Amino acid sequence: MTHFQSSFIGANGYTELKKFMKRSTDFSKEFINILGERAEIELSYAKGLAKLSNKISKSGKECLGSLAQAWTILSLQIESESELHKKFSDVLHSELAKPYKTFLEQQIKGQKSIDSPVEKAAKVWTDKKQSMAKAKKNVISKTKDCELMSQQIDDSSVKKPLTEKELNKLQSKTQKAETVVVKADSEHIAAVKNLESARHDLECAVQVSASQYQGLQEERFVQLKDLLGKLSNHMSLLGPNLNEITQRICQAASVIDPDSDIEIIATTFSTEVTIDQVLYDSYEEDMKNTMKVDRRRTSLIRKLKTIDQEIYKEQKTKEGIKKLSGAYGKTPGYADEDTKNSVTQKIHNSDEMIDLLEASKYKLHATLALLDRTAQPVAEIGNHIKKEKDKQGFQNSILRRQRSNASLPPSRFSSDATTPTAGETMNEVATHQAIVAVQGDQVSSSYNPPAYDDCVYKQAIAKYDYDAQENDELTIKQGDVLKVLESMDDGWSKGELNGKIGVFPTSYI
Repeated sequence: MTHFQSSFIGANGYTELKKFMKRSTDFSKEFINILGERAEIELSYAKGLAKLSNKISKSGKECLGSLAQAWTILSLQIESESELHKKFSDVLHSELAKPYKTFLEQQIKGQKSIDSPVEKAAKVWTDKKQSMAKAKKNVISKTKDCELMSQQIDDSSVKKPLTEKELNKLQSKTQKAETVVVKADSEHIAAVKNLESARHDLECAVQVSASQYQGLQEERFVQLKDLLGKLSNHMSLLGPNLNEITQRICQAASVIDPDSDIEIIATTFSTEVTIDQVLYDSYEEDMKNTMKVDRRRTSLIRKLKTIDQEIYKEQKTKEGIKKLSGAYGKTPGYADEDTKNSVTQKIHNSDEMIDLLEASKYKLHATLALLDRTAQPVAEIGNHIKKEKDKQGFQNSILRRQRSNASLPPSRFSSDATTPTAGETMNEVATHQAIVAVQGDQVSSSYNPPAYDDCVYKQAIAKYDYDAQENDELTIKQGDVLKVLESMDDGWSKGELNGKIGVFPTSYI
């Protein structure tokens, strides 16, 4: 059986649910009015018959013999018919319309407690969305400031040389700015996760609300079925002329099936639901943002590592929840149905959180591939990422998927990556590791996120002095510590020394 909580999902589902319940309430109010009008008609008819009975009785006093007796019987029968319709009017009002009106008023009053958690969860989600936007704006601003200082350092050797004191001071400020950027970036990630958690809370609140509203609707069906049954019984007392109508009402009462009607309602309102998850967007992903290539690559690798660590944490959390679910399965009496459903929902929420992080990681990987001019990553999850610019010009990425109301939550996406070839750079290797480090829903207890720093910053010590012969070569001295970026097949290597990138003989290190 399909229930309301699997059909009315999220904010849109809650809106549809409220519309349906309003229509149901309006129907119930109209039915109460109809019963009231019928009661007034019966009472008016009863009063008319009573007047006729009095007239017949008065007119019968002039009669004698059997005619007077017959007239008296006629008067009494009309009076009895009047009493019958008067009693039926009282039944319609006091036993049918009034109790159901009281029942409906109590339900309407109780809806406030059902709506309150959803309204609170919706407000929290709105607040978290504003906080996320604020954190995003902050990290972009801090990154721009940091990049500006870094660019000043880079330009000092070309455009306007700085004194050693000025350079040291600027480098110190840049290091502090980088620390601020890392902190702001962490706050941004936390804000994105908080927003996703708030969305989960809102969805859970709507599910609870839908379940409670289903209970209200089931009670209405039961009440209406009982009411029609009572109406049929009382109408049967009005005489043989109402038998056909009575049978029809009995048939109408007998065919009411609350479970079947709930099924029809849930199926009728079952629609495709769009699930939007706000993804993590970094400054480095927008290629229009000013940033040196090497610094952009290094920052992307660092952020890939951070995202991988977050994925690892979420997967370990999910492992714990699944173990708890397994324990409940082995010991049925250990937890009630609500607790089991809550655990199942938490597993689904964990899957969606991992999807969010996987999609964010995919975007970083795609940017790194673009930067290194290598093939773009191929992953099914990439087809569901939508990008747009807000009014401030910041990039917003959304993981958008369709999910049927009547279906179970969709299975998690898997982001497969191809194995790097021997000709790829160390940056490409690290990126591939970031994509394929976690496969499926299970995480090995021995899993550790990739050591991106080791891949990117392979170090070597110069064994001999070498003076650069060409503009693209590095001058090195014995004992210098170089960052090796790439080893080439022609006996040369590409590396970095004191912020300058160039080539040098591989045999000299």
